[in-house]
Amino acid sequence: MEKIPRDSIIAPYTGEYYRGDTASNRELVAKYLQRNYNYELNEQLHIDGTRSGNETRFINDPRNPSKANCWSDFVWVGGDLHLAIRTSKDIFPGDEILLSYGKNYWSTDLERRSLNDSKRRRSFGAGDKIRRKKSQEGKHMK
Repeated sequence: MEKIPRDSIIAPYTGEYYRGDTASNRELVAKYLQRNYNYELNEQLHIDGTRSGNETRFINDPRNPSKANCWSDFVWVGGDLHLAIRTSKDIFPGDEILLSYGKNYWSTDLERRSLNDSKRRRSFGAGDKIRRKKSQEGKHMK
């Protein structure tokens, strides 16, 4: 096995695309199942990897964002836009692949609403608009 060099694409994040206005229904199902593979691209578009996702849905959050060794990025493949998981540093054999889910994943409902309200009032860089949404239990990826 060899290391995965920094800035390499590991794989696309795959799943069923759905509109943001149906996100609350999917979050209820995820909460019931105690696993959530919903990835919020922006307020209008999400990806649900629960049934049709690949192994990228099993990437864990390090709880400390500075320990993340990958990030999500948009890439063009054959004229289509895809969400890819890209390395932010070299990953060596035996290292766990870790992606920060963002502040909203570990917050309570009230904190999440407050964060979302404050985010609407400021501008973002491209990477800030992409965040992974998870259920609040912290029962991720069993």
